[in-house]
Amino acid sequence: DIFTNPFYFSAKSLSKGLSQVSDFGKGILLDVGCGSKPYKLLFRHVKSYIGMDLPSSPKVANLDLYGNGYHLPFANESADSILCTEVLEHVNNPKLILLEIARVLKPEGHLILTVPEIWGAHDLPNDFWRFTQQGISNLTKSSGLEPVILRKTGGTFAMAGQRISSLLYYRHGEGKKKPLLYMTTLLCGLIQTVFIAMDILYQHEGNTLRHIIVAKKLSKM
Repeated sequence: DIFTNPFYFSAKSLSKGLSQVSDFGKGILLDVGCGSKPYKLLFRHVKSYIGMDLPSSPKVANLDLYGNGYHLPFANESADSILCTEVLEHVNNPKLILLEIARVLKPEGHLILTVPEIWGAHDLPNDFWRFTQQGISNLTKSSGLEPVILRKTGGTFAMAGQRISSLLYYRHGEGKKKPLLYMTTLLCGLIQTVFIAMDILYQHEGNTLRHIIVAKKLSKM
């Protein structure tokens, strides 16, 4: 609910964006950096959903196996599809992760990827990168993965509203008691509502919180 979640737009737009491309998940799907597998239900149609993460990663739950994105514990061309959400900003070398994903994907298989363009530093000290649409497109192409879908999750107004809401919550709401917590989350909801409406009015122009990319592995690398 927008009036109880200071991060409503970020969470809702990510979930909605992934649901719109979920049909690209097929067969054996590997979720690289799965955390608690929050998007598993969006891909309930796949034959097998395998969640992998580091044991030290935050919010890890219900893992199928531990693994490192630089050395995926899978054979060449063994996955029909791969999901990787909000991971690349936390690794020293995103290109190596994408090359490893390309190795594991079957030819014509798809990577479903999300990366932030504008977001505050988090999970420090392991927060290294932000990506423009052109930047992540070039990075996937150079890794043998051809983008077939590139989408923003909102524009400048939605991004600004979410960032203001986040700042207010961290400053005045997090760890606080009622009624300050209640008043802060209510204010965050009002701000997000207004800025989302403005974003629709301005047709999602400008910068964005994140990009959603679907990229196909080329038949020949």
